[in-house]
Amino acid sequence: MTKRLVSLLLALSLILCLGACTKAPAKPEITGTGTEDDPWVIGATADDTVTAYIDANYHMYVNGDGAMIDFDNPEDTPWAASMSKITAIDIFGDISKIGNNAFKGAGADNENCIDFFLPTENLYEIGDSAFENAKLGTGDFCCVSIASDVKHVGSRAFANVGLSEVQAYCTAENIEKDAFADNSGKFYATALTGYNWDETIIKEFEGDFEPHYLFSVKYKEDFNTDDRSGEGQMNIPDDELFEYDAAVLYEEEGIKFIKYEIVKGDLDIDTTNPVISTELTGNVEMIVYYE
Repeated sequence: MTKRLVSLLLALSLILCLGACTKAPAKPEITGTGTEDDPWVIGATADDTVTAYIDANYHMYVNGDGAMIDFDNPEDTPWAASMSKITAIDIFGDISKIGNNAFKGAGADNENCIDFFLPTENLYEIGDSAFENAKLGTGDFCCVSIASDVKHVGSRAFANVGLSEVQAYCTAENIEKDAFADNSGKFYATALTGYNWDETIIKEFEGDFEPHYLFSVKYKEDFNTDDRSGEGQMNIPDDELFEYDAAVLYEEEGIKFIKYEIVKGDLDIDTTNPVISTELTGNVEMIVYYE
């Protein structure tokens, strides 16, 4: 009995020790001085080869392959001392994630808004508060476009940045409802089936946004089968005439337009006429057939 009790106590002590001694994986050490010749190394893991630097004009460049480190707050970034002076942010290469708080408050001291560029491919995640309070807009036109590759836009990722327009090409569920909080303007979202956008969902987002229309088209590019592949989208101002001609797309290849098929929404057109000239009354998705 005594031996069994001792064994149980030793086992319990071992479990407690393991629990107490287990720590979260340490973040990689940030190295570099932030110059073009010696950029900061800010990959989330050793396999993420992400670097950044700021030039003499406070133009920031982020380049590489993989995910950025998540920062607990903007003061933890190696560019914290320059954050409020940043004039531009270029993110290029194959950056898969923009880290939490990475550019929170960027350009706050500037008279003009920041020039910024987000990748249209291979960017899968934008972290919590990644750009919150950054001076992306000053009341003039300022648009954030969320590409179809994006799988998650974090809480308050673009909160209070001066947006006047949002364009969302990813699935509705991939964006946190407060991602664009404290902004106002037009909200365009893809009409493609399966992306789950409608005006009701847009109105659920924090901020003062007006749902606006998007024309989405799928092209039948394999002209000898019934396969449908390829897609395109464009924003249509509600108060302007929508004009589109599907015949010219493959005109040089000698491929002939056959018809339109309306999949979603209302569009009062002759589906056998390649030329569309009308006003949209909501999001529209359609397929174009060729031979």
